[in-house]
Amino acid sequence: MRRLLHSIPGVLACLGLAGIGAAAADGSNGEKGKKEDTWEKVLVPGSVVKGISLPQNDGTRTTAIARIRQATVISKTELQCEQVKAELISLADEITYIITDAARIFKDTGLLIAKDHVHIASPRFIADGDQLHLDTKKQEGYLRGSVVVKLPSITQKKLKQQP
Repeated sequence: MRRLLHSIPGVLACLGLAGIGAAAADGSNGEKGKKEDTWEKVLVPGSVVKGISLPQNDGTRTTAIARIRQATVISKTELQCEQVKAELISLADEITYIITDAARIFKDTGLLIAKDHVHIASPRFIADGDQLHLDTKKQEGYLRGSVVVKLPSITQKKLKQQP
């Protein structure tokens, strides 16, 4: 059974994990610090968690969500993740998907670093590369290595406009 923890400081706004008590999950104890204590107890360095979602908020809306099959906690601010699917949500509500087999996520800076093959799909382009450095707070990043970019929306628009 999945539970959600809310109001975790930094990039992480909630964390879905199996086995966290209902009182900590719904905040019924009324103590703000209690949720942070639960976060610290569950994600101790060296622990492995499975099936987690890490949303990022800008104060008014969700700007990114990383869905992770398995993560190893390196430190209080760093996760080594396997099978990551991240969603970046623009102000126009366009979603860019980023898929990679392995990535490191830094919760304090919002940085996602993938040193494995990366696939990116958005309404405006599709890209593949060998590495990705992404600042999820700024929604800016760069692909490195052998990079291929396709611009399907431009090709489709040109074809539709031709007589």
